Amino acid sequence: MARTGAFAQVKRFEMRIGGYLCGNCVYNIQKAVSRLESAPKLKEIEITDINVGLGVLTPKPDQPVSFGALKETLKKAGYALDSADNNRVRQARQRRR
Repeated sequence: MARTGAFAQVKRFEMRIGGYLCGNCVYNIQKAVSRLESAPKLKEIEITDINVGLGVLTPKPDQPVSFGALKETLKKAGYALDSADNNRVRQARQRRR
């Protein structure tokens, strides 16, 4: 992912989210993110590892979401957003196995 600041556009966003620990919070995150114009359907916003706060968002085709918009949306819902690099995502998936 090439990022040039808070306004960088992404096609697939692997995100690390702080501030939640339960399944109900997963729904709250999905609901908040699904309100973005470019977001997919609610159930297509995946939280891949609740223990470490990893998730994946693939915006609608030809409508990438900005990092800034995603961060602000989650902040309003009471959560923090940090981007997760591919190495960290792979490590978390391997730990689950």
